[in-house]
Amino acid sequence: MYQSKTSCARLSLRTDSGFQAQADSRYVYNLSNCGDSCAKWVLKIAEQKDLTVYLRHIMGFEGLFEIQIMNTGKIVRNRAEYVMGLLEAEEMMDEG
Repeated sequence: MYQSKTSCARLSLRTDSGFQAQADSRYVYNLSNCGDSCAKWVLKIAEQKDLTVYLRHIMGFEGLFEIQIMNTGKIVRNRAEYVMGLLEAEEMMDEG
């Protein structure tokens, strides 16, 4: 797995073009150390190109968006659906 060299703190302080130049849809970006302040940048970049990220927490995405939860294939479009989708994915993993 590829891990981006861009830390969340640095990402939060950059304009979207800084990370966009680095974001390459061939890789999975581990953003588990990013806080909710990164959520808006992740969505903004994803408007321009496909972006796959790995998260070990529920990121604070706001508003309307379209995210595919890779574990289930489910498409979610708002925070409530996102949280429910993550819980479903976790249940699937627990069941084995």
